[in-house]
Amino acid sequence: MEGYARTIQGLEEMGLIEIKRILDTTPKIIYPGMLVFKVKNLEELAKLCYTSKGLLKVGLLFGQGKFKDIEDLIKQISSKKIDWKFETFAVRCTRTGKHNFSSKEVEMEVGNSIKGKVNLNNPHTLFAVEIFEDNFIFGIDFAGFPLDKRFYRVKMSFSSLNSCVACAMLDL
Repeated sequence: MEGYARTIQGLEEMGLIEIKRILDTTPKIIYPGMLVFKVKNLEELAKLCYTSKGLLKVGLLFGQGKFKDIEDLIKQISSKKIDWKFETFAVRCTRTGKHNFSSKEVEMEVGNSIKGKVNLNNPHTLFAVEIFEDNFIFGIDFAGFPLDKRFYRVKMSFSSLNSCVACAMLDL
């Protein structure tokens, strides 16, 4: 079983150290801001979600790879044949780079390829598609919200220091 973690680009080394410290596993950088690592069970992912200070997103990895266009991306993700009859779900996509498609198109197409009940407003499970140029990651977002936006991390203004950057500065 593999997990993934997104961090601020440029702070990948701090993310590697944090994952190694919390899970005692060796993560690797697959592209700027994205790390993958082995996990023994889902509880380890939950522990990383709960205790990490420098990660933006943590999830269960279903697939990763390179793609040429949206059709190729959807074909690779659809090949996972996910039957999600447990609870409601939604798909969220974040993209970095120039593409001839939108995040909403990816969300809709991937959502159509998953069997189950969709709930866009309050899903029980959040599937994530992370796109960086011609690379993608597909999995389940374990927290369902950005980890730097926790309820106890209040930003007093727009110009307040991001909590992940503050954590990295303290670790230096």
